[in-house]
Amino acid sequence: KAKLEGDNFHIEVVEHSQESSEALKQAGKVMKRVKSKGLITPPSGDLKASRMLSDKNLPEKASGSLVSRVSSGNLPDFESIMKRTPSMSIIPEKQLVASWAIRPAAYTTELVGSKSLNLQRLLALEISDWIHIPTSVTIPNGALKKVLNDEANAELKTKFKELRTTANRSESGDVSFCPELRKCIMDLSLPDGLAEALRGVLDELGCEDIDGSLDGTWKAVKGVWASLWNERAHLARRKLGLTVEEVDMAVLCQKVVDADYAFVIHTHNPITGDRDEIYAEVVVGLGETLVGNAPGQAMGFTVKKGEKLQPEIKSFPSKAFALKGGKYIFRSDSNAEDLEGFAGAGLHDSIPIEENHKVDIDYANEKIVNEETFRTTLMTGIARIGMEVEEVMGGFPQDIEGCFKDGEFYVVQARPQV
Repeated sequence: KAKLEGDNFHIEVVEHSQESSEALKQAGKVMKRVKSKGLITPPSGDLKASRMLSDKNLPEKASGSLVSRVSSGNLPDFESIMKRTPSMSIIPEKQLVASWAIRPAAYTTELVGSKSLNLQRLLALEISDWIHIPTSVTIPNGALKKVLNDEANAELKTKFKELRTTANRSESGDVSFCPELRKCIMDLSLPDGLAEALRGVLDELGCEDIDGSLDGTWKAVKGVWASLWNERAHLARRKLGLTVEEVDMAVLCQKVVDADYAFVIHTHNPITGDRDEIYAEVVVGLGETLVGNAPGQAMGFTVKKGEKLQPEIKSFPSKAFALKGGKYIFRSDSNAEDLEGFAGAGLHDSIPIEENHKVDIDYANEKIVNEETFRTTLMTGIARIGMEVEEVMGGFPQDIEGCFKDGEFYVVQARPQV
């Protein structure tokens, strides 16, 4: 039992679970890291809603072990679960005991993808304080399975399983079932435990109208999960002989920095293959016009790594419009980028809580075009970010997304360059 009084927690152990469970041994430490009441949920998020395992019926030592013992209500026994549900319903122990939403201090490879992990590493290794990291909270791997196992979603789960079986047996190139699978996920009901956690997420991100934003948040989270069944994602998995069960999907939740400029950095020049040269691109406004391949060019430049940075412009910007707004964004954070031979980046969706709006760009009065000193300062700062992030990440080449707002630089995500 844990009781919250202000910033203090009072914890009382009322029953011991498996002593060897690292997640349970660390429960006290994890609880003390949580400040927002909305983020405090039972170890599985909401075991009554998940209806996965029973304290009374689960054997002390379950082979292949989900858990050895769970303290919860009237849940079905382990053997009946194994008989009637496919592997998609079996949740690994660390995902089962994880809360619906976790902060960077609780990120692990079992719970989140490389986007969240890399942000955690940047924070833990104390990247220079002039490089800002937006507040981030992640809905961990396994949350979608918990939602599917909620009683309110029983019919959708049955339909989802049938469609997924059809997908697994389909001919190569067949994507006819993808829209229905996405619709199943988009029609899911919101469990109470996750609803409270999403309120906590919004509070953490600084939202002033939590109740008014909850529906949009839930829709965005489901949209990220549903993108597992984007046609391109399914075809990519089939091409490499992967199943969807091999792709976990966490959701990285961040406040949108309504940027003056957004940039992408490749710390090894992908065009020439030069490991000692950075290639970067910059657009006006949010980065979705850049990563989404909106018509027109970004401002592209290269920089040789070293003490004295001398950016060389390769292209001037010509994007027809900029994007602004969005408030909060929910980013796909799958482990697909980390699967050997599988470049999952770009196959799954990142969704803002509100649609971005287009703004016309007047390049005649745009500082990155007509103010050389400002432009050079911006490009030099971006290059320094690339070098520092690469160094913090152990010297491995990185793809970095960031932005510039009111004279400040931000890094919103970083991942290994592929």
